[in-house]
Amino acid sequence: MTAEILSHAELSELLDMIQSLVSCQDMDNFIPIARRLEYLTGCEHIIFAMPELPGNGETAVADLNISYPQEWVDMYQACEFWRINPIVLSSLIQNGPLCWADVYRRYRADKKFMKLAHDFWGLKDGYTCLTRPISGGNWSMVSLAGDFRKQDSKLDYILDRTAPHFHLALMAIKKKDGARKLAKLTGREKEALKWLQQGKTSWEMSVILNVSEATINFHIKNIKKKLNAVSRSQAVATAIHCGLINVCP
Repeated sequence: MTAEILSHAELSELLDMIQSLVSCQDMDNFIPIARRLEYLTGCEHIIFAMPELPGNGETAVADLNISYPQEWVDMYQACEFWRINPIVLSSLIQNGPLCWADVYRRYRADKKFMKLAHDFWGLKDGYTCLTRPISGGNWSMVSLAGDFRKQDSKLDYILDRTAPHFHLALMAIKKKDGARKLAKLTGREKEALKWLQQGKTSWEMSVILNVSEATINFHIKNIKKKLNAVSRSQAVATAIHCGLINVCP
């Protein structure tokens, strides 16, 4: 069956790609492997996303853009199109690779979203595959845009076998990045970050930790600097994304 779907060269490339992903733990190695997937599938654009599920039940998405038009990615996030994108909504309830054309035939999509994606950016056809761990935790999604107007057994085969390995590589990178950022925080900063997540003010934290409010503000300033954040909420979001603190306190 495999021989009928992939050529010997394609199968060799697929196996080598999977082997590379097994040992991948940093973004410098991940991106070239993603480019190889782009070449193997013949897609025009590729992007990875890591949906997270905050306590309020909404789905937030962090993107790792490989070759999508960045202007579209920025617009997609700013307008929160992931809330109405039938591809994302279908992926959340259906396992395995999804051909966009099949989803669009089954579900009516928002006209504004479709017009922007199709007419303005040319993102009309493609494939998306979401990986969900059985025991909970982070999800990951890979989307390929290209001339895929119908279900393709070759794309199904490649994505079905590579998506889990891309997912594990992304989680390994995230864990390593989180550990690196955590190591930079002092014990007091970690404690302040915990209370910051719970929405405590500087004054409230000064009472809880029995230090001055100026000391708390000093810790928060250092936390934002170390996490490359410009606000308290961004610092908390970064800490959650990197696994420094849990989504639910």
